[in-house]
Amino acid sequence: MESIKRIGVERTSVISMAGPIVTIVLSYLFLQETLNWIQWVGCLLVFLAIMVLQFKKTVYVT
Repeated sequence: MESIKRIGVERTSVISMAGPIVTIVLSYLFLQETLNWIQWVGCLLVFLAIMVLQFKKTVYVT
């Protein structure tokens, strides 16, 4: 709730959607966790969904 007050709903939602992907990437880099191709595809789909939602919001706002 504090993040919503400080940076707004839009930024908070983007950060919360990107959190799991950042966690996966960091575990891969620092803990040498291995992911199979389907997990990487899932990460890519989540990232693309975030980008599409941000792009749609930008197009509709301007």
